[in-house]
Amino acid sequence: MKRVFLAALATETNTFAPIPTERRHFEEWFLYRAGEHPHDGPTLFTAPLWSARKHAAEFGWTLIEGLCTAAFPSGRTVRSVYEALRDELLDDLRAALPVDIVLLGLHGAMAADGYDDCEGDLLRRIRSLCGPSTIIAAELDPHCHLTEEMVEASDLLAAFQEYPHTDAMERADHLVRLARDASEKKITPVTAVADARMSAQVFTKQAPALNLVNAMKAAERSGEVLSASLGHSFAAGDVADMTVRAWVITDNAPEQAIRSACRFRDMAWAMKETCGARRMTGPEAIEFVSKVSDRVILAEGADNSGGGAPSDSMELIRTLMGAGVGPIAAGPIWDPLAVEIALARGVGARFELRIGGKACALSGRPLDLNVEVIKIRRGATQCFGGSIWPMGDMVGLKSGNVFLALSTVRNQAFTPEIFTGVGIDPEAQRVLVLKSNHHFRDAFTSLSNHILYMSTPGVAICDPRAAHYLSVRRPLWPLDSEASAQAAQTSWLKGSSQ
Repeated sequence: MKRVFLAALATETNTFAPIPTERRHFEEWFLYRAGEHPHDGPTLFTAPLWSARKHAAEFGWTLIEGLCTAAFPSGRTVRSVYEALRDELLDDLRAALPVDIVLLGLHGAMAADGYDDCEGDLLRRIRSLCGPSTIIAAELDPHCHLTEEMVEASDLLAAFQEYPHTDAMERADHLVRLARDASEKKITPVTAVADARMSAQVFTKQAPALNLVNAMKAAERSGEVLSASLGHSFAAGDVADMTVRAWVITDNAPEQAIRSACRFRDMAWAMKETCGARRMTGPEAIEFVSKVSDRVILAEGADNSGGGAPSDSMELIRTLMGAGVGPIAAGPIWDPLAVEIALARGVGARFELRIGGKACALSGRPLDLNVEVIKIRRGATQCFGGSIWPMGDMVGLKSGNVFLALSTVRNQAFTPEIFTGVGIDPEAQRVLVLKSNHHFRDAFTSLSNHILYMSTPGVAICDPRAAHYLSVRRPLWPLDSEASAQAAQTSWLKGSSQ
């Protein structure tokens, strides 16, 4: 029987974020020691483990489960925290040796103090422990910084193809089957990477990005490639490899791998200005709301905790209130202190409360309101992508025609549960302000066809031109000209120099 080691270590790092990623942030989402991962359902980054569990008997695998942990996006992981988690995972692997396959749930944009490429560091150490014959495979988030070290140290890398990330289990099944075939010598994986030298937000549920995802899926179905992935880039990560990169895996067909990777790279380049969404200012949104009679959703991507932001800015809400827009519901707003005060006061209490504006200058000013506590929810969660996402303790507050959902754990708006769970009816609102960039879309479209992506100050970088980069390799569009960025595009095969 094949011996298969499974583990996960993931977070998305916003190097501009004021809040460092500490051990408690991993514990807030999930931190399961070797063999302790429950059987209640996968998380976004334990999908490979769950797929392996599902197929173990069929494939004749013996599973050895190591450390599985992930933290919500935030600032750089504290060096000692990263090294302790990494070393625990490596100790688990060392105890499991020899193994035929290593399956990992990673993000691809994790950075720590002293480490710009945590995944590359981890994969290199795993390869050193296992040797060249072990198949090392990892599932990545498409908002990754794919590095040469990651590619060289692994055999198989596959990213989610969808944003919002609704296909984690589907892609995990894909990766697990490829790992089985590679271990059984049914395939000889060859990886090619093509660098677009650009940064963009790629919304895959609509054209033109939808066309690229469909093309990658068609290439996999037809046998042109074994696997096709696109790293969208993560603009809030100031690291050398912050760029859009396409990569494909073929069965011992290097020329085809290069052709296909370059084709997908070129498709991404062609749609660089149209694959996201136009962003509106507060006054533009207010004008739009005044012209339509039905509900409007405002997505505040720059204050999205899913991009490492605090999710505690009240400036857009203040602007809407000043313009007399209402009723408004907004959330989830991260303010543990305000939640603690509301919990102490209890449901039905009315009092003055200072909300938000605490984490950094980009959080803006706090908002002082006379509020009523309408509902308390201990240990709140959301469901998204087949995973359960903790929110900590939450409270629903009412102040006139403004309704606010506050939480003690930073998380973004995935579903209307953030409102309904704390006694706020989203269908009774004129405007919904969501602390999210795009993951909310599938769950909220039934509430409104009017979805506006906002351009507001914030820590989560939506436009690279708003960031002051020190480490990003240049040229890179849109920081530099199209001509210089396109001239710098490269492609390479694993095992060859760039």
